[in-house]
Amino acid sequence: MTRKIWIGAMVITLALAGGATALLANPTVRAAGWFGHSGGFGHGGPGRHGFGGHHRGKHLRFGIEWVLDEVDATDEQVEQIVAIAEAATEDLHGLRDQHEAHREALVAAIGGDEIDRDALEELRAEGIELADGASQRLVTAIADAAAILTPEQRKALIEEHARHHRRGWRH
Repeated sequence: MTRKIWIGAMVITLALAGGATALLANPTVRAAGWFGHSGGFGHGGPGRHGFGGHHRGKHLRFGIEWVLDEVDATDEQVEQIVAIAEAATEDLHGLRDQHEAHREALVAAIGGDEIDRDALEELRAEGIELADGASQRLVTAIADAAAILTPEQRKALIEEHARHHRRGWRH
């Protein structure tokens, strides 16, 4: 149980300091309109300003460098973790088309004269499967990134996360 708490704290710390990669790359969150009108962090959506489009990689790198600086990570560690985060972000972003098709099917299932409850149930199951796949990819990336750090560095990240929470930072 202690290991799960420890890994959970690592996840939260990397998500907060790394530009909330999990949320920003997650097609469900982006499509829900959080972080801006068109799926980007800020008005105008991806590619204009904020965390969308080409800015995503810059913000991701900045956040990772910022948080890993707190634990004196080497340049090699930073580069390895950036590569892991970029690959995971790209994989998660790739789920966007699937999510959009899923959302359109949901609208069709409730938009007719009759509500298609069987279709809704099938869509619910598919949505859970899509979210589970995204969650698995995220956890794999987190474990891969954590394995690059020393136990002392991971402990320092967890302590930093706890300090932020004591100051009242919430997500």
